[in-house]
Amino acid sequence: MENYSQKGWYRWQKLGTCSVRIGTHGCFITSLANLADTSITNPRGNVSVANPSIVDWKATTDGLYAKGCLVVSKAFAKMLGLEYNGRSTKQPKYNCIGETNYYNRQGIPQHFFVVFADGDILDPLDLFPKKKTNKYARHMVSYRLFRNTKNDCSEQLEKVQKYQEKLEDAQKDYINCLNK
Repeated sequence: MENYSQKGWYRWQKLGTCSVRIGTHGCFITSLANLADTSITNPRGNVSVANPSIVDWKATTDGLYAKGCLVVSKAFAKMLGLEYNGRSTKQPKYNCIGETNYYNRQGIPQHFFVVFADGDILDPLDLFPKKKTNKYARHMVSYRLFRNTKNDCSEQLEKVQKYQEKLEDAQKDYINCLNK
């Protein structure tokens, strides 16, 4: 997974057809690029998020934005090769996009970032994002259920976790047997 920051050199690029910029309003689209492990460019081919050679789209004709700069999740998922299953208030067992109201008191109603299956996050607000503990955990609003199926190992992780639980139970039984 690439670790793109909305504060990178493309922070001055416009988001969709609005006057807002990636640096101030681009957490969702930057998180999508991180989750998809790709890059997103603006309609003129100028870089919005990372490398301009990977994805080239026309925001006004492909229906990727509503009202100029609101991301249309299904359209972006299709373009980026992600599976999209709406939103949930429960964290899924795979990497997705989290929404928080952590900055609400500062006049920012929502913020988006990648949430890993283990609960850690990748925050596009960091200049050099890296996986870290979720400081927004108590302020989660929703999980946007985008799933990168090409690099998804969540089923294998779930199997390992089940086997670990069975092993722990067997170890407890064994210790109880020895202590009789």
